[in-house]
Amino acid sequence: MKKVFRSALWLLALVGLAVGQTVVSSVPVTPAPPSTASYAPSALWEFQTYTRASYRAAFGAETPVCDPTQPYKTWFDTSVAPGTSVTYQLFDSTKGALVPLTMTAAQAASLNLPGLPNYPAWVVQPTTATMQAAGSPAASVNAGQLASAAQAQMLAGLLGGAVVPDAMDGVIYTWNGETRGLYAVSVNGSVWNCGNLLAQLYSQGVGYPGTLSPSTGQFTPAPPASVSTLGTTPIPSRALLPTESFSNKQFGGDWMIVNSANAPRTTTAPTTPAGSGLSAADEAVLQRIDANLKALTVQFNTPGRQ
Repeated sequence: MKKVFRSALWLLALVGLAVGQTVVSSVPVTPAPPSTASYAPSALWEFQTYTRASYRAAFGAETPVCDPTQPYKTWFDTSVAPGTSVTYQLFDSTKGALVPLTMTAAQAASLNLPGLPNYPAWVVQPTTATMQAAGSPAASVNAGQLASAAQAQMLAGLLGGAVVPDAMDGVIYTWNGETRGLYAVSVNGSVWNCGNLLAQLYSQGVGYPGTLSPSTGQFTPAPPASVSTLGTTPIPSRALLPTESFSNKQFGGDWMIVNSANAPRTTTAPTTPAGSGLSAADEAVLQRIDANLKALTVQFNTPGRQ
């Protein structure tokens, strides 16, 4: 019974079932041929393609920053078993044919989309902490200057400095359950409040790439990744049917798929029975009649004639 139960759990994990979570999945689907006599090679594509916006809408997640050293890749395949490889058939427009391309499971499952992900805005949570100097009424602590101990250590690691207290002398703090504190990072003789450093680090959004300066405490965003010069990884295609073939002879040089099963039917013009042809004399009579009709047409169509 335990083995059956464990097997069921393994199957649930394998198919990615989760409560309240969108499953990120993409598997090949063999498209049916269109009903027309010819169609573009894109009709063979086995995968849906994505932009950053459509991926976010479909899965509620972001894809990694684009790697400009690799081709753009707008499709992905999660059906390949980890640690294995897969060979796809891709349309080659220079050859007008399907050619193989082998990928690892990790390569097949990855995307490389142009642009940058959406980085969530840094939001400072309010605080109930108060501060009171001698002879002054209590006031709220500036929440923008607060940071957790873990955030302070992270900032110190980025700047190569040390965490130090940043509370003011002679001031009484009442934290009222607030778990953050007043910390600063001391580096090379400069002391930077951790809350202010967090606002700088996340000024372009939480996770935006860039550097935090130990000398100024300012954040410099990384320049956007350069555009990939390596093109786009083609989208895997299904195999051609026996009735399908690639052709660019009738389409201005563009490759299309011609499906002979959908070609329009042609009818044979009726043949003239033997012996029913016109004689030379009959042909001459018809020509004279035709000439007379044309002359009459000209006269009746001449302006001013009644």
